[in-house]
Amino acid sequence: MRQTGRHRQTARDNETNWNTQTDSQRQCDKLEHTNRQPETTPKIYSLHIRSDITYRFSNTLVTSKVANPDTVSREAKFDVTLPNEAFITKFKLIINNKTYDGEVKEKEEAKQQYEAAKDRGQSAGQIVAKPRETNMFEIMVNVAAQEKVIFELTYQELLRRKKGRYSHVTYINPGQLVNDFLIEVKINESRALSELEVPAIRNDILTDDDTEDDNELAVIERPSPKSALITYRPTIDQQRQESERGIRGQFVVEYDIERENLAGELLVVNGYFVHYFAPDELPPLPMDIVFILDKSGSMNGRKIVQLKEAMNRIFSDMRTDDRFTIMTFDGSTRFWRNTLVSVTDQTLLEAKDFVDKIPAMGSTNINAALVRGISSRAPVIIFLTDGEPTTGITNPTQILSNVRSQNEGEVPIFSLAFGRGADYKFTKKLAAQNNGLGRKIYEDSDSSLQILGFIEEISTVLLKNVTFKYLNDKVNQTTLTKTNYNTVFGGSEVIISGRLADKTTQGLSTNDLPLKITGTGKDEPFICVYPLPPIKIDRDINVTKDVSIGGYFSKITEKLWAYLTVKQMLRKLDALTDKDEKQKVNDRILQLSIKVNIYCKENA
Repeated sequence: MRQTGRHRQTARDNETNWNTQTDSQRQCDKLEHTNRQPETTPKIYSLHIRSDITYRFSNTLVTSKVANPDTVSREAKFDVTLPNEAFITKFKLIINNKTYDGEVKEKEEAKQQYEAAKDRGQSAGQIVAKPRETNMFEIMVNVAAQEKVIFELTYQELLRRKKGRYSHVTYINPGQLVNDFLIEVKINESRALSELEVPAIRNDILTDDDTEDDNELAVIERPSPKSALITYRPTIDQQRQESERGIRGQFVVEYDIERENLAGELLVVNGYFVHYFAPDELPPLPMDIVFILDKSGSMNGRKIVQLKEAMNRIFSDMRTDDRFTIMTFDGSTRFWRNTLVSVTDQTLLEAKDFVDKIPAMGSTNINAALVRGISSRAPVIIFLTDGEPTTGITNPTQILSNVRSQNEGEVPIFSLAFGRGADYKFTKKLAAQNNGLGRKIYEDSDSSLQILGFIEEISTVLLKNVTFKYLNDKVNQTTLTKTNYNTVFGGSEVIISGRLADKTTQGLSTNDLPLKITGTGKDEPFICVYPLPPIKIDRDINVTKDVSIGGYFSKITEKLWAYLTVKQMLRKLDALTDKDEKQKVNDRILQLSIKVNIYCKENA
């Protein structure tokens, strides 16, 4: 999850109760605060969003205060869309100085408790996830006549490094002018911040402009080289300059840190460790890629134009030691070249000419395209489709099975689902089962930039077939998160976590942790053996006043371990086909989620 949520309010008479459930949202990586309301709907008089980022781990508290000026009770309805990578950890209402806490529970237990409380006329809450709608939560609360209600939601996410930066994004759209409006982001990192930017409020659409103005209303303080405090508090007049419905857009904080050790960094707190690995100084490997592009009739119009724009940009960015070819498909398949060709001025011109002349027509034979693409023995496949299979083998489960049986060399397949008609569930499973990544491309004016951005994320490979081994007996090997990676991309970061074998270990470990990293580099095998010293923790670290060091910070590594473990189990679910195995993984996710109090889709 990369962006933050939205509140929407509607009104109708109702008994006093509150309930949370998910709803759909166009972009999963945003949290957007919106308010759609009749004239007499309760008023948001205060909206505070406070984020505390400690070693890439963000803890965010959303506080919305609502007043009902009407002479009758009104129901306030909030839609909160979380960042795509976030988990809810706490939610509560404060009504007449009484706090109603929500808990992560199994669906049937939560439903029964909620219905029973509702029948008694009591305040109650639950989180329910609807199918395919993973990130929007709907909260309903009755606000009595001329009374106030406070809603608080806490969520956590691990900021993922992309293109050399961590990005923390808050979508703001209260739908009205808010008298007390505050966004506060605190950063405390293990090393000095090498970059820090707060650009002007962005909209949803990507642009070609690499230069952005600074956010003139954002105040940046630097208490130390490793920390920063960003405050954004627009006045009513400043909000009105945008519109009478307030400010709308993305509030973004981007940063990176200095790095000294090729083996990465180690954070150890209270018996758990987290290892960060980002070897940016390594030279990139040459890329061998087969582009498999959908040219069926549904691609006709703006989509085929945007695909051509994106491919021409991608060709221009390829390195001279890369090799590539192109396959197009509709009801049948066609290769531009039957073998991979080197990048030269001539081959790029010919490839661009081929792409420019691609017509959009015919049916969609996804099975034939993937099976033939795998038979080309390409080291990497990038697959793009805008629809569902309409000819040949049309059963997605059978197609996935065929691809698995054909892909004996475990060729990574990076899949893009382009537009509203694309089967994103299928393409995500395809990527998960074949060592790749899946991405949804939204059908907007910036579609070509979305495609280009995804390719840029995966086009610089620093290492292949990477394995991490922790060599002494202090690590409980059964608790380790993923330690084998098919690829490590430039500008990204690999994060591994686990428990120490000695459960009595408290605070920081004073000993080095021997580590061996092996993989394939550009010119030779990569072997890195290090005694990895722990990060020196600043015990005076400045976290938000709502979070104590004894609570949040003392459990930061455990939270990170649980977060990574659940995320990896969710990805495993995407790859599984056996119902019994899927149920076992779902049960494990639920048990861990309840233990550490995090909420995700599978809990529902």
